[in-house]
Amino acid sequence: MIMNRFLSAQANRLRPTTIARYTGGLSAETGNFTSGQPSPEALPLDDLKPIFDSLLETEPALFGYGVPRGDSELLAYLSSLGPSIGLSGPIPERQIMITQGAMGAAHIAAAGLIDPGDVVLAEDPSYPETLDAFAKSGARIVGISSDADGVNPKELERLCRLLSPKVLYVIPHFQNPRGTCTSLERRRLIAETARRYDLLVFEDDPYRDLYFDEKPLPSIFSMAPERTLFAGSFSKTVAPGFRCGWLAGPDELIERFVNIQAQTVVALPTFIHRAIARFAGSPQFAVHMDAFRSDLARRCRILCDALTEWSGRRVIFSEPKGGMFLWCRLPGQDGVQVQKRLLEQFNLAVIPGTAFSCQGECLDCIRLTYSRQPIERLKADAKKLAQALGAF
Repeated sequence: MIMNRFLSAQANRLRPTTIARYTGGLSAETGNFTSGQPSPEALPLDDLKPIFDSLLETEPALFGYGVPRGDSELLAYLSSLGPSIGLSGPIPERQIMITQGAMGAAHIAAAGLIDPGDVVLAEDPSYPETLDAFAKSGARIVGISSDADGVNPKELERLCRLLSPKVLYVIPHFQNPRGTCTSLERRRLIAETARRYDLLVFEDDPYRDLYFDEKPLPSIFSMAPERTLFAGSFSKTVAPGFRCGWLAGPDELIERFVNIQAQTVVALPTFIHRAIARFAGSPQFAVHMDAFRSDLARRCRILCDALTEWSGRRVIFSEPKGGMFLWCRLPGQDGVQVQKRLLEQFNLAVIPGTAFSCQGECLDCIRLTYSRQPIERLKADAKKLAQALGAF
């Protein structure tokens, strides 16, 4: 029986997620450079356990239905982050909602903003899963070339004049996949362009706190709060399995998005969110983040050193200053074929650059992650990967 006729136009637009296409079915023996999440050994389990134990003993009401905006204690903590993202004071709680990860924020924003045919501009390359969320609602995705400082401002202005886009999607810190940061000047230009061309910016910033040395820059949200949706996440800093993110923006939009969330999931897991609030508001969180940043910096150095020493200078990359990703160019190579050969011949998994391009470009690139594997395994697999790439 043919089922397509029962599916909605939206369901028929969906495709298998890009990341799952390259991460699914890998064995434990595979050298996995695909997954942008913390290593299990880096998770703050010892810090979380007493918090969970205490909540289990003293606050059983947290196991009931919560409210669609999210836990009050976590909302208060998120409000206090205003100065850390460049605001002069707290974020008003009416301008914040908790979501099911940053991806949950993207799906809710897409459902609330996008009509079929609306244009969404995005850095090219960019994170494909978020772009798929907008495409699911019928958006036309148009890529903008970018460099080490962010989107090309002249091209952004040209496309705004030509296409009258509704949304610009950017990842300003340690961008996925390139690992770059949008410069302060480009952030200001984005804010000015958004005002000039009636554009809404979706600022996806889950890697903001994963800096190695230099602290993050002020958010675009702090420069144009009436024109920006700011998405954050605890998936990278606490645990991805908690699926806890947040969205801040103009209160009129957030109110509508809360209604969408209420009609989609009814309520959020208050118990988990209260535990995150207690941990994030404690001195232990700062200690954890310092250790986690040091761990990521060490991992990044292991991978970069291996590529420099063992690849025969056949891999071109710029060492990132934070985050989880290393973007590599392989001059004269086809990234898709490199991905296949690495998996079939060396049992190493990477993602080809074309998977991240809105326009099918980045043909000679691959994206590597260094955050997931245990350190000793990373050392061995990084050398194996570098030697394989050097032999191609």
